[in-house]
Amino acid sequence: MTDISHELLESVREAVGRKVKLTLRRKVQLEVKGDKVENKVLALASHRAYLLTARVPSKVEHSFSYLDVQGISSNKPTQLVLEHERGPWSLRLSSVEEVDEVIAHIGCCLHRICPTGSPVKKGDEEVKSEASRADDRPPDDVGRSWLDGRGTLRRLLSSVLVCV
Repeated sequence: MTDISHELLESVREAVGRKVKLTLRRKVQLEVKGDKVENKVLALASHRAYLLTARVPSKVEHSFSYLDVQGISSNKPTQLVLEHERGPWSLRLSSVEEVDEVIAHIGCCLHRICPTGSPVKKGDEEVKSEASRADDRPPDDVGRSWLDGRGTLRRLLSSVLVCV
């Protein structure tokens, strides 16, 4: 699932736009109704995620800004659920390392966008409390754990990401 042909990579670059620098591209399976999956390409830039068709010519089917992320979770080791304003993307990747890599990339990009803040729901201590209980750490460490690239990243952190 991870190997992307040169032809498909070029098609993805054309679909997204040559001026957009894609820093991470992975073949994924998008989970749709029940056990049905569709092959897609997840392309990540410094500010935006793109989900494209996994064929040539490739086409952008969905995209969203990282600031629209409402949560990141995972119920299985190679599954990643990205929740955003228009609904969740339930993605299967080929390895746990790829899942961690995608989460860490989004976390690092958010950290660059909001360097002084943590991704938390502004004014909602319940979200901080829930994440803190899940990690067995005080609420102030939630943002750092979100960026550490490990399994703690797979918890729903907030319903609205803002710089605080």
